[in-house]
Amino acid sequence: SQLLTGYTGRLRDASASKEEDKEKILEELIASGMENDVDSAIQVLLHSGVSSPMLRTAVANAGNLEQASSWNLSMVVVKWTGWVYVTLYCIFNRAEVHWHLMEIGHCDSTY
Repeated sequence: SQLLTGYTGRLRDASASKEEDKEKILEELIASGMENDVDSAIQVLLHSGVSSPMLRTAVANAGNLEQASSWNLSMVVVKWTGWVYVTLYCIFNRAEVHWHLMEIGHCDSTY
């Protein structure tokens, strides 16, 4: 990928169109003590395609998660279909039980 061209894995080694901007950014990062956190966030972004605090925690615990930002439409359809099926099954099951209880006289309109 073009983003990885010349990237060493450290923000300190990055190039900038204005050297003084780079120096100011690095000074602020070093002063904040978050230079390693930024390097880690960039690594997660490059490997996974997305970076968030939760994803960075997952990567810290489990290792790199390749292409965590990608998704598959067929899996969305399968999951949605399952959710709809279970919901409709519960509704129709409850209606059938109610109908059966009405048939045998356990339910009346006074309740």
